[in-house]
Amino acid sequence: MAIAIDAVSTGGQANPGTSLTWSHTCTGSNRILWVGVSYETASTTVTGVTYNGVAMTGLTASAIGTGCGASQLWYLVAPATGANNIVVTASASTAHLTGDAASYTGASQTGVPDSQNAGVAVATSPLVMATTVVASNCWLVGFSDNNTGGATAGTGTTIRQQGSDASTLVDSNGTVGTGSQSLQLVGVGFNWTYAVASFKPVAAATTTSSSTSSSSTSTSTSTSTST
Repeated sequence: MAIAIDAVSTGGQANPGTSLTWSHTCTGSNRILWVGVSYETASTTVTGVTYNGVAMTGLTASAIGTGCGASQLWYLVAPATGANNIVVTASASTAHLTGDAASYTGASQTGVPDSQNAGVAVATSPLVMATTVVASNCWLVGFSDNNTGGATAGTGTTIRQQGSDASTLVDSNGTVGTGSQSLQLVGVGFNWTYAVASFKPVAAATTTSSSTSSSSTSTSTSTSTST
């Protein structure tokens, strides 16, 4: 089963704020939900993200830039179907707390993420968000933010959601190879932060078939009588 985009949503931004709440609808099978979060105050952390009350997992790779901006990716395997709330909670009030989300079907329910990376770029175009992919047929997902906005999609990149605060949630919109692979944004500004990850498809189902053959023997007896 191949990975496919399911739905996207945005929580906009709280400026300032300690939390964001918005609704996202998941459908289909073998689901995974990704949420990108950004905020401006370096002394603040995002203490948790939930979907339908279930805690999401934050990537260990996250970036804090020189301009006190931060970018993080959070994920949840097998999120509940239907419309449910995403809730982002910060440790203290922070400027420009922003959230965007995308859900996918056909994703592996184990071994998430396949790979991950994060970084900072200053006055660079294109912004290259690279990670070392391990499994075959993975998709890439990435989230970035800066202090000027105006980014457009670069090579191998599809913008899924772009917030008013220059936050941008992107993916590869298809499979990528193994090894170093990247998403790109063009026309970037200053003090960009980003997080990127790969996730693999669910394994194809294995079917076993068996057949049984039988043979039967029929006996015909003929009687001849002569007089």
